[in-house]
Order: sequence, then structure tokens, then C-alpha cells
Amino acid sequence: MDGRAVQVPRPAAVAPQFSQKLENVTLEEGATATLECHVTGHPEPGVRWYKEGRPLSASQKVEMRKQDGRVRLILYEVREHDSGRYTCIAQNHLGENSSSANIIVNGIDASLSLSRGSLENFLTISEAISDVFVGTSCYAMVVHGRPQTSKYTSF
Repeated sequence: MDGRAVQVPRPAAVAPQFSQKLENVTLEEGATATLECHVTGHPEPGVRWYKEGRPLSASQKVEMRKQDGRVRLILYEVREHDSGRYTCIAQNHLGENSSSANIIVNGIDASLSLSRGSLENFLTISEAISDVFVGTSCYAMVVHGRPQTSKYTSF
């Protein structure tokens, strides 16, 4: 070496940009929803997620991943109330940028969701109630679906 300092060029500072934006997702209740985008910027942007303008935070149901510019929001076991507009905001000291998409969750039709197991559970509950009221017929049921869950009891 001849004692001269080596100049290493620094990458230019760049505000966040989305090279791939979020896309709308439609799925059934109980499925896993994934929203994915790619963001660039220097310094590396921080990322925040929102649903209908309200901040989201990680939980057992909500997972947020970010690696090498690839950003993902994962919602497990989605329900109809998870439907809405989701926004990813990327920010560094030069500015911010955002991408939004809708998640649409189709509810399960109650008439199609009655499995053999749930029918057996219903019969077991009905029989147990009938036994308590000897000589009296008693039926109880819970129906899930649209509209909201309903309970019905008849003596």
C-alpha cells in the first residue's frame, strides 16, 4: 500500500418507493390472508401497517415480516370482520410512501357448514336437555352464519 486513503462510494440517499404494490385478496373464512409488497429506499425504510387507518400490531393472529425489501402482512384464520382496506407505509428520513389493498373475506354459509361432528354435538346437547326435563320435549340450537349467531330454545 502506498498510504493513500481508499474512497468507498456511499449509496445515494433515496426516499421509499414500492417496486411492487399490494394487491387485493379475496378468500373464505378460516383461510390465511397474505398481503405482500416490495419496498426500496436508502437508508432502509421502516414499515408500519394499518387497517382502515388504524395501526396494526403483531399478535397470534397477525404476523408482519420484512426481509431484503420484501414486506408481508399475514392474517391467520380470517373472519368477515377482517375484511377491509389495509395500508403499508414505508418511511425514512427522506420521506414516506404507501401502498393499499383490500382484503375481502367471504363468510361461510350456515347451511353448508354443518358437519357430521357438529350434528352429533347438537344431538348430544338436545338429548341431555330432554333427559333433564322428563316427559318434556326440549330443543336447543345455535346457528352460526349470516346474520349473526342465533340461539333458539323450545320447551
